[in-house]
Amino acid sequence: MKISKRYKQLQTTVVPGKAYALDEALKLIQSNAKTKFVESVDVAVRLGADVRQLAEHTGTATRYVDEWLRGQAAGGYWTHALNMAMCGSER
Repeated sequence: MKISKRYKQLQTTVVPGKAYALDEALKLIQSNAKTKFVESVDVAVRLGADVRQLAEHTGTATRYVDEWLRGQAAGGYWTHALNMAMCGSER
């Protein structure tokens, strides 16, 4: 597969394997947007919650806790403080 000039130029602006801060990543995305259509970005977030531990703590099945966490994250209700309170951790 032939690599375009635009793709080669984009490869020079991003370091492979580097974890970027959210604001820095958004700036990179916005500065590299050169298409004639609306681009989209997929984001994966690791919540850091142990579903099994939460299920044991609440006496609920693991699949229900997992579903609840996904709903909370999608709705924007999940915060680091809630994560630590639910897990009973004092990090």
